Amino acid sequence: MNQGKIKVVLAEDQQLVRAALVSLMNDLINIEVVAEAEDGVQLLNILDKTPCDIVVTDIRMPKMDGIEAVSKIGEYHPNLGVIGLSQHDDNDIIVEFIRAGGRGFLLKNADPVEVETAIHRVYETGHYLNAEVSQSLFQNSFRARRRRNSSLFNGVTEREAEILKLLSKEHTAAEMAEKLNISSRTVEKHISHLHTKFGTKKTIGLVLTAIREGIIQVEL
Repeated sequence: MNQGKIKVVLAEDQQLVRAALVSLMNDLINIEVVAEAEDGVQLLNILDKTPCDIVVTDIRMPKMDGIEAVSKIGEYHPNLGVIGLSQHDDNDIIVEFIRAGGRGFLLKNADPVEVETAIHRVYETGHYLNAEVSQSLFQNSFRARRRRNSSLFNGVTEREAEILKLLSKEHTAAEMAEKLNISSRTVEKHISHLHTKFGTKKTIGLVLTAIREGIIQVEL
C-alpha cells in the first residue's frame, strides 16, 4: 500500500453505486479506498480496525444512517474527516449532518474533480462545501433572514458575528486576531463560546448554523 496516499473508507448501501465510487476514487491522485461498508454499523466496525484518513458516507443508509454514524465517529475517532454524500441538496439535512460532526458534503452527481478536491480539502484544511451546496444555501438565505429574531441570532455578540464572518472565509485564529486587533487566545475563546451556543463541534458547523440563522450571509 502506498503510504503517501489519502486512505478513504467508503460507506454506501447500494452495491452498484458503491462499486462506481470505489473505482472513481481509486483513479484519483493520491487517494485510495482501503475499505467499504454497506451501512453505518458496519462502517463503525471497520473503523475500529482499519486505519484511514477520510470517511465518505452516504447519509441515507439502513441500520444506522450517516448522521448518526458521523456523530459516533466524532466520539470514537475525532481526528477523522467525514464527508457526507446525498442525492439531494436539502439544506436541513446538510446542516444536521455538519452539526453532527461532518466536515464536508457532496452531491452524488459530483464530477471526479470535485470529489478529488473535497477529499484533499478535508484532509488538508478540515472542511469543504461544494459550489452547488453553497449556491443552494445562498438561494435559500431568505429563510434564514426570517429567523433574525430568533434567540440564537440575538444571543450572538457583534464580535462573535465578526469572527463567524471571518471563519466563513477560512481565516485562521492568528489571521483573525491580527484583523480584529485581539489575541489568538481571545479568538479561540470566542469560537469555544460559539460552539457552546450553537451546539456544534467543528468550524464548518459554526459557519453553516450562522448562515442558516441569518447571522452571516454566503459570499459567492
